[in-house]
Amino acid sequence: MDWVWLAQAVKRLLCPALRKLPGPVYTDLFLKGKEPHGTLERLRCVFQKAEIEGQKVTRIRIVDPLDLGQRRITVREYADLDGHAEVIWYEGWFGYVPGPKVELTPVNPSGRRS
Repeated sequence: MDWVWLAQAVKRLLCPALRKLPGPVYTDLFLKGKEPHGTLERLRCVFQKAEIEGQKVTRIRIVDPLDLGQRRITVREYADLDGHAEVIWYEGWFGYVPGPKVELTPVNPSGRRS
C-alpha cells in the first residue's frame, strides 16, 4: 500500500481548505525572523475574502496540520477554526494596497513546536 497516497487522501478529506502559505505571507514571516524555513514549509493556512478600510484583502489563519490531526479538528472553511485558538499560530490579513502588505498577529505562541 502506498502510505504517502493514503496520507494525502486523508488530508484532503479532513482539511480540504488548507493551503500552502502565499508568497507575501511566507516572505514576511521568514524575513522578519519570526519562523525558520523548515517550519514555514510545514505550516498551512485557510483564507477568507474581506474588506478592510475599503480595500479588498484576504483574511488568513496559519496552523500546523500536525496540531489539527492530534486534536482531530476538521477544517473545511475559515470559520471552522473559530473555537480553536489553541491551534492557530498567526492570524491577520494580506493584500495588495497598492503593493503587497501583510499584517499578522501571533495567536498561541506557547503551544508551538519548531
